[in-house]
Amino acid sequence: MNTVSPTMNLDEAIDGLLAQMLDWQTEQRDLALALKTAVEDFHSEALRRFLSCLYQDPGAQDALRRAIADPMVYAVLRQHNLLKPSLEEQVLMALDEARPALMQHGGNIELVAVSPDKDVTLRLLGACDGCGSSHITMKNGVEQILRDRCQWLRHISVEAPSAAVAPATPVSIISPFEGGGGP
Repeated sequence: MNTVSPTMNLDEAIDGLLAQMLDWQTEQRDLALALKTAVEDFHSEALRRFLSCLYQDPGAQDALRRAIADPMVYAVLRQHNLLKPSLEEQVLMALDEARPALMQHGGNIELVAVSPDKDVTLRLLGACDGCGSSHITMKNGVEQILRDRCQWLRHISVEAPSAAVAPATPVSIISPFEGGGGP
């Protein structure tokens, strides 16, 4: 049986152990997964009660904010659904919904920034960067998805396209969010 090395990344250790379980017989795997679920549920309830105590103590608010800023603490609390996704995470999840349509046309999109004022800056990539239909793609697709999933958004902007050389012959490009579906 493999053990977890002290120098091993904790995520990698967990993934490795879960991968080993795939080789187990169904009954053993189900028992191990039931144990994992029970331990996670136990930890989740304990963390929920701990956070409840901290939320009730005004003096603990600063310490709680500092603890949540730690990536590992944040990840565990998110895993147990004890924290809402950050604004950035919410935008990234929404962009993941728009990405397949963009990728079908050779494009993509990237989150550049989420400001404290809840303004989002995006960057179009690939075929979308500098495309004549990018404004349609943004309005009818990406912005619509973002506004549906992230109602808190105040403003969405797109960085100017890169300085690409204009094609010598006209190209007809259709937004993936237009009715025709494109090529």
